[in-house]
Amino acid sequence: MILWWGKKKQPDPKTGETPVEPLKHGETPASPLDKPVATLGYVFEAGWAARNGKALERFLSAMQEAKTILGASDAEWKRLSPLIRAEDDAMLEDMRRRYREGIPSRAIADEIADARKLFDVLIASGGRSLMGNVRALDPAIYYTPGSGS
Repeated sequence: MILWWGKKKQPDPKTGETPVEPLKHGETPASPLDKPVATLGYVFEAGWAARNGKALERFLSAMQEAKTILGASDAEWKRLSPLIRAEDDAMLEDMRRRYREGIPSRAIADEIADARKLFDVLIASGGRSLMGNVRALDPAIYYTPGSGS
């Protein structure tokens, strides 16, 4: 979860940056997000996706099937344990738990909406020195199945 570790001040009229005042002892940070945002994904060029749409769809389908199986089956984790090479059963259990915690369960539209909020936080707090001339999250950053982008 992304947290504001401070309180926003007024934007600087010259730079457009929004300084953040540090929290005082006992103050609670706020977050612009309702839930954690998935921060792991696959990177590929839109042109490649357009040329290889069927293969990409099969890959994404296989990845979703693997997440479903590993998200539910302790037996499958046990079967894969020699390939995973965890030091012991406790480490394997921790890896399984962490993997399952990281499987995105929200609709992609919700992920995109929160990614936009997070991006807006970066723009507001870092201004041009962090984000350059970028003022919004590019909608093409998320692949839309069947669209080639």
